[in-house]
Amino acid sequence: MLANIDPTTTGMLIAAVTSMGTAVTYLHKSLVRQMSEVNDQWRSQMEEVKKALIDCQLDREAMWALLARQAGTDVDSLRKEKEADK
Repeated sequence: MLANIDPTTTGMLIAAVTSMGTAVTYLHKSLVRQMSEVNDQWRSQMEEVKKALIDCQLDREAMWALLARQAGTDVDSLRKEKEADK
């Protein structure tokens, strides 16, 4: 069986394998580039979310402090009582 190998068929198979390898390499590089872009976008969005979370936390604390002042209670004294209870 090995004695009947046609050089044309062998050449075509080698060319096909080479072109498939090239296609796979191109697709892999393309995928890695796209994933890098997605990762960069995700990181920038996460930074924005972290900033918004910090702003929200500060606003929430300010609102609670305002409510405590309106009720005639000092926020710092409430925090000290809470820490003392622990």
